[in-house]
Amino acid sequence: MQLRVRRLHDRAILPSRHTPRDAGLDLFALDDLVVRPGEILKVRTGIAIQPASPPSGSEAIVSLVWDKSGRAASGLKTMGGVIDEPYTGELLVVVTNLNLGPVLRALASGPQEGVERAMEEASVRIPYGKAVAQLLIQSVRLAEPVEVAELDQTDRGDRGFGSSDRL
Repeated sequence: MQLRVRRLHDRAILPSRHTPRDAGLDLFALDDLVVRPGEILKVRTGIAIQPASPPSGSEAIVSLVWDKSGRAASGLKTMGGVIDEPYTGELLVVVTNLNLGPVLRALASGPQEGVERAMEEASVRIPYGKAVAQLLIQSVRLAEPVEVAELDQTDRGDRGFGSSDRL
């Protein structure tokens, strides 16, 4: 499948794979950014995408934005994202810095300057051209909701969160 990519800014970096068999395409930051602990930012990529159309009317192509594992290890969490096939605007990656531990410890123990120092140390820098997330392209079946009076019985039924561990 081809993914059509339009460069919206001269310095935008096109999505790419680190190795030929990687499932995800790396997405790269267009600007230098700093994400402070607890902050949520939109990271510009400077690109727009358009996947090839699916073969049947009962399918769609979806682009999913996921974490880069190395970035996640530093506390940077991609807030996920579903890019529907018709969207052709700039691809933005929403991130947050979950690295709150140093800041909470500083708040509990000391003066304000210690908190500021902890905020600076726990901040995550995203330089221009750094891979900030990865893009997965998938074909999905389109479902039509149909209201029914009852659902079929299953082993799990209506047992919710964590219940599959207790079956």
